Order: sequence, then structure tokens, then C-alpha cells
Amino acid sequence: MVANTRRAQPEKLAERLSEAQADYSASKRSGRLRRRRKGIPPMGSGADWHYKNDSDFIWMGEVARDLDRNDVILGSVVDRVVDNTIQTGFKLNCDTGDTQLDTDLEQRFEEESQNAEACDVAEEMTFHEQEQMVLRDMIVAGDLFVLPVANDQFDSGQTQYHESHRCRSPHRTKKNIVHGIQMDDLRRRTAYYFTKEVISPLSSTAIRLRDLVRVAAKDDEGYPQVWHCKKTRRATQTRGVTSFAPIFDVASMHDDIEFAKLLQQQLASMFLLVRQRDMNFSPTPGLDPVGGTETYTEFGKIREGLEPGAELKGYPGEQILPWSANVPNAEFFPHVRLLLTLLGINLGMPLVMVLMDASETNFSGYRGAIEQARMGFRRNQRSLVSTFHRPAWVWRVRNWMESDPAIRRAALRSDIKLFCHSWDPPSWPYIQPLDDANADMVREANNLISPRRRCAERGYNWQTLINEIVDDRALGIRLAIVASLALNKEFGLEGADKVKWRDLYNPSAPQGVPLKRTEGEPSGAELTTTA
Repeated sequence: MVANTRRAQPEKLAERLSEAQADYSASKRSGRLRRRRKGIPPMGSGADWHYKNDSDFIWMGEVARDLDRNDVILGSVVDRVVDNTIQTGFKLNCDTGDTQLDTDLEQRFEEESQNAEACDVAEEMTFHEQEQMVLRDMIVAGDLFVLPVANDQFDSGQTQYHESHRCRSPHRTKKNIVHGIQMDDLRRRTAYYFTKEVISPLSSTAIRLRDLVRVAAKDDEGYPQVWHCKKTRRATQTRGVTSFAPIFDVASMHDDIEFAKLLQQQLASMFLLVRQRDMNFSPTPGLDPVGGTETYTEFGKIREGLEPGAELKGYPGEQILPWSANVPNAEFFPHVRLLLTLLGINLGMPLVMVLMDASETNFSGYRGAIEQARMGFRRNQRSLVSTFHRPAWVWRVRNWMESDPAIRRAALRSDIKLFCHSWDPPSWPYIQPLDDANADMVREANNLISPRRRCAERGYNWQTLINEIVDDRALGIRLAIVASLALNKEFGLEGADKVKWRDLYNPSAPQGVPLKRTEGEPSGAELTTTA
């Protein structure tokens, strides 16, 4: 027995040493209180593994659409995300190298973008409405497929849209296809498969290859023929996943709780009286001091004929007391705020924006929440530009080249970059206009930031801004000079009586900026303009 004990001692020591290793606790799958997570491959996998089942993937998108359509809060939250991201739309800035060509292209796009017939194959949506729809589908369904129309029977520049459920994989195929997207060994998209039209809900779920339309990912010139607008979180994620995925249960239960509380409040609002009787209570037979007609049901006695101002009398030895339920209770409101916060942050919306009510926070808290939300809105804007706006502009210019000889000739010039452009996403107004504008002025005056970076922070282009400022002021000066010359000639004004152009147009000096006094000016008050 002694020998056996000695042989066991090294084993116990080794066990203790292994337990003392500094490991990540998250790497251990055991734990009495740790949640057992299902569906996790122990040896790792790509992102597509987690939605590998076609029916589950489509069902997830349909549930998200139902929440967007019927949930009491989520649909309006998505509205706020889209409104804050898109606002009045993105502004196109061409940079071909020819100023006049840039102006012509921008004006032509501005005209066509407001015409639904020139933008949408269904002739229903303008370009601005398409922006809104694309972003909404990216958030709710996870992705959307935009196809430029290359058929001669349609006008140039039109696009058509396939919702996420129409991109499907053929049944029992050996091709490298993930939910309707075919890829090569380097994960480059080679083709997309779409259902021909909306398939009857009574048809079989097994989609055969002849039921699908194959669209090559790129045309003969290498330009994309399908613009896959999606929201992804991993590099190996082929399809977009709804932003509602983490909050399916919270959203559904929140809706159920709200309905239950409303029903409870409705029941508690009914007129209810409680009879309180002592243990020796014995009413006189046939006596009804309360008044009215009594009706007995399986739930108790219902008194009819009562009206406001009626005097209620009880039997001798009986008290009639009103009953009022505390519905909802005090704990209900903090719990609802917590649920709304969880729903909002998954869509990039703080509680003050979800409720459109800042009464529960101070100005600093409101401003901090808004600034964090705007970071997410800017990310949405960048995603839209890369997946929708840039390919849409290139597609439109290519169509113009086919139909417009002037643009085709411009494309052949060596000093012209016909497709070179940028998009200015919409910005937001100052939260504190005077303080924020002064802060920008101080930073730029002290060389802490350049004008172009300052403008980029506010969501607009410095080159566009300075061109507009110079053009507008030049127009004002030009008109003032012409008008002053005409006045002097008409009335024969000379000398001190002559009208100067500055008398007609005098741009105001910057507000809040100290002005230096020139030599010879009289001393006096500080020459500083104020807001």
C-alpha cells in the first residue's frame, strides 16, 4: 500500500501543474454555470457554415421582414437609420480633368436621377428612392441584388432589383455555390442564380437548375453585372445577414410583453367594487340597499344600472370599497427601457433616437449618444458608396458613351478620366451651431486642421465648397459692377457721386473673427465682428 501511494504522488503533482497553467478561460468548454452553445464547429469554419441550410437562411430573412413590418418599434427605428444615413441624398462630384465636362455630366445625372423612368426598370423609383430602398434591405434582409439592365428595349441607366430570397442554389448541384452565388477557389464571384419570377408558395422547395436564371458576375469588359449590396462581419461571409439576427428573441418577447401589459391595463380599467363583510354578516332576505339590478354569473355578481354620481349603500355590516390595480408597476418602465436600448444599439441607434425623446438625459449625454450614432451612419454611407453608388455611376456613364458621341469623343482624350468621381454623403447640422463653428474656426486658424479635412469631418468636399464660394461671390461682384456702370451712365454720375460696385454688393466679413487695423486708421474700439 505504501508503494502504491508513492507511485500516485507524481500523477497528482502533474495534474495540479496542468491546472495551474495560464490559459484563456474562454477556451474551456466546461463550466457549471457556463452557457452551452450549440452549432459551433470545434475545429473552426468559414462564415458560410453558420447559415449553410437554405431554408433556415431564407426563414431568417422572412422573420426580419415580419419584424420590420409588424413590430411596434423596429420598423420605425429602421426608418430613423435610413433617414439619418440618406437624408436628402448623396451628391455626385465628377473629376474628369475637364471642368466643363464635369459640370455637364453632373447636370445630366441630376436631371435623370429625378426621373423614375430613367432610373428604374419598373419606372417607379427615382435614384434617391433607390438609395433608401437599398439601405433598408441591407439592414432588414441582409442583402439586395441590383442588376443593370442591358437590354435594348429599355432606356440606358435603368436598374432592376432582386430581393435576397430570389438568389437560390439549385438542388443537388456539385458546383461551388453558396445560397445562389457561384465562386472559384479564391472566393471570387463568377455567377449568380436567381429564380425566374416569384415562385408560388405552394410549389416544391427543391429548386432545379432549369428553374433559375444564371447571370455572370462580370461582363466581357470586366464590369460587374450584379451589384451585391450586403452587410457582412467576416471576410469569408458570402451573403449578408439581417441586422435583426441578434435581437430576434428580444424583439418578439418585447412585443408580447407590450401586448400583455396593454391587455392587463384594459382589464384593470374596468369598474370593480369589493364587498368587505365581517364574519357575523347576515343580510336581510329580499333587501337590496345598493340599488340597481343584480345579475349573477359564474364569475360573480354584476350590478347594472349604475351611473356617475350614484350613491352606493351596503348591507348592515358590509363595506363597499373600490379596487384599483397598480398596472403597470414601477419595475415595468426600467425593464422596457432596457429592452428598447438593446434593440436600438443593434441597429446603431441610442435610446434618445429610438424614442425621439431626450428628456431622460442631459445635453452632454444627448450629444455623446448622437455622435456615436453618427459614426455608424457614416459607415452605412461608405458601404452604400462602394456597393451601389460607384457601380451605378460607372454603368450610367458607359450607357451615355454608347448613345452620346460627345461623351464618346471625350473618353478618347488622353487628359480625360471619364469615370473619375467621388460622392459627398449628406452631413448633419451642428448640434451647437455657434460653439461648433467657432471650434472649427479656431482649429483652422491655428493650423490644427486643414480646410479639406475639416470639410471631410462635416461630410462635404472642400474643393466643391471653395468652388461654390468663389463662383457665388464672383457672380455677385460681376452683377454689381455691371449695375454700377449702368447707373452711373444713366444718371451721369461723376466724382464723389459715382456709384461703386461695393455700394451694391458688399459681402459681410466673417463673424467672430478679429480684424487687423490697417495703417492710418483711427484708434478706437476693437475691430472684431461678432456673431
